[in-house]
Amino acid sequence: MKRFYVLISVLALCVIYFQHSFKNAPNPNEFSRLYQIRAIVENHTLAIDSMISRYGHLMDKSHFNGHFYSDKSFGMTLLCLPFYFVYHLFFGICGNSGVMKYLLSIACAAIPNILFVIMLYIRYIRARALRSFRLLMLCGYCLGTISFVYSTLLYSHVTGAALLGIIFMMLDNRDRTINPLSALLIGMGLGLACIIEYPMLLICIWLGLFFLYRVFTERMDNKILSCILVITGGLISGSVQMLVNYLSFGSPFSTGYAHKYAIDQTVYHSTGFFGVAHPSFESVWGITFSAARGMFYFSPILLLAIPALVSLFRHNSPQSKIRAGVLSGIILTYSLFASSVVDWRGGWTTGPRYYLPAIPFMLIAIISRPWFVFLKRRRWFPVLPVLFMTALVWSVIHCVAVASAYPFIPELIVQPLWEFAVPLLAKGYVSPNIGTSIGLKGVVSLIPLYMVIIIIIIWCSCLKWKLLAHKRMYLSLCAAAATALSLTAVSSFQVPPDRIEKHIIMNYIYRYIDKPVDQLEQLYILVAAMPYNIEYRTELSEILLKTGVFSLSALHAQTVLTQSPDNTEAKKYLIQARNSAESLKTMAKELLASGTMPRSIKETISAGRILIGAGYYAEARRYFLRAQNSRKGYTGADVLLALLDLIDAHEPAASRPSLKD
Repeated sequence: MKRFYVLISVLALCVIYFQHSFKNAPNPNEFSRLYQIRAIVENHTLAIDSMISRYGHLMDKSHFNGHFYSDKSFGMTLLCLPFYFVYHLFFGICGNSGVMKYLLSIACAAIPNILFVIMLYIRYIRARALRSFRLLMLCGYCLGTISFVYSTLLYSHVTGAALLGIIFMMLDNRDRTINPLSALLIGMGLGLACIIEYPMLLICIWLGLFFLYRVFTERMDNKILSCILVITGGLISGSVQMLVNYLSFGSPFSTGYAHKYAIDQTVYHSTGFFGVAHPSFESVWGITFSAARGMFYFSPILLLAIPALVSLFRHNSPQSKIRAGVLSGIILTYSLFASSVVDWRGGWTTGPRYYLPAIPFMLIAIISRPWFVFLKRRRWFPVLPVLFMTALVWSVIHCVAVASAYPFIPELIVQPLWEFAVPLLAKGYVSPNIGTSIGLKGVVSLIPLYMVIIIIIIWCSCLKWKLLAHKRMYLSLCAAAATALSLTAVSSFQVPPDRIEKHIIMNYIYRYIDKPVDQLEQLYILVAAMPYNIEYRTELSEILLKTGVFSLSALHAQTVLTQSPDNTEAKKYLIQARNSAESLKTMAKELLASGTMPRSIKETISAGRILIGAGYYAEARRYFLRAQNSRKGYTGADVLLALLDLIDAHEPAASRPSLKD
């Protein structure tokens, strides 16, 4: 038991390692709730008008009677309120929304998921056979499913799914009878799950049927009272949402989705029944096996739920058959729902987030009845560990890589790993994490996390497998890791040919994660493909101005003004660029006339920036190369050299304005 708590502590550390705080690109789904939390605690109102005026507009909001409100269900906000209320009571208003979001995501997303994992261990793993496999599967859930990614974000899907998974395990525990207090808590939990995410009502119906089966098949007193208490508990939780609806939209049955402010979102939610229509081949394939959003592409270990459920149905125990029936019903019902959502992609997300609540029930099926039991007499049984470990390593690679780079994958991306995550990591960009907060740069900040993950998998694998206690087991693990890495490399061939839409998306991302040089590369490609597009050329002038390339910024601003003389932004950039270039011209001449290099690296970088601003690109490169070769740690010269490489590649020498006399 002590070893498990060490394991769970390390897994929890992996989950809270990522901060995902993007100052220039707040995620609408998360910040819609943050606005509501702050408005309630700071201003004692449900309207988020003051938050919008202070921090800016969001796409995810509702509008009613001249006021803006969060369009989200209230359950997640309800869980977060006590934490921010206590913080506000002692420390006042939180000035850093990113830190606030990070702390709330730990309290209301990561911790509930960890509690679910602990209860899963106590209920199905402790004192049972095949502990190594079960613990590896637990690690696979924590690190190799999209639940890992969403546990690091302030999304409601993981919280609701973990809550319903805990309720299922309470109902599946025959060792304890359901007393009135348990019935009330189960009812409140089911109601809370519904107001955390409305579609979780589908799972609550199955759990309600499971509760009725338990009540009326066991010898217990007060059966009717238990049913009444479950209903009462559900109404208590549901009444909170109804009160919020009434105060916000004038009716207890009018939700934020009925008053969406964004027109494109209104179209989605007005189609079918609140955005739910019927499944199509595209949506079914998309949420299951597609490389872009497929649940089983990201996490093939979850496919083990199929033989596990078959094994449960074949078991002689009535309890196993009932468990299999409820789990199958939940998984199939939610699969049907997730594939019927009109916007089944879910926007910029990792995997099918609407399908996420089914994951805990797949995990329960796999761990409660391992597929080894069903297949152990097959001739090809010895290769099963290789297949399992291959799927596990594949799952961990995909989910951890996406979380390491940027967890909000654009809908246009076809192959998230090789088309999105790997290019970002290769450019040195990583999502804000504990490593970056202590001064580690780029991919180096991820090394502690990756080392911990490797150690966890090896440690769990080295526990004794009861059915394969021989040396070939360890050879199988090595073969599995090699196979998974090979398959991951082969999947790079799924990356589609380069297309202009991808550069538009990447330009947007680099802008909001504050990577101006990488954004500049995308803008040069867009301007070359669409030379008469004023918007991208104006943005190119802006980024050149931001990076200190004033002469070229003025050139592109002048080009925009020849096509659109009334463009106010281009006029502003032209004036700023010319003034800045002229002010640096004299300084650059004096610097070159001196003929001596600055002594310190900091002064060398500053001198190079002056030369870039004045148009002396070749001379600036000499300064940056000296700084880069100094071997005195990170100097930032590599970024400036990349900037000069872009200028050399996309700005012909003849077209560069010269500021030399």
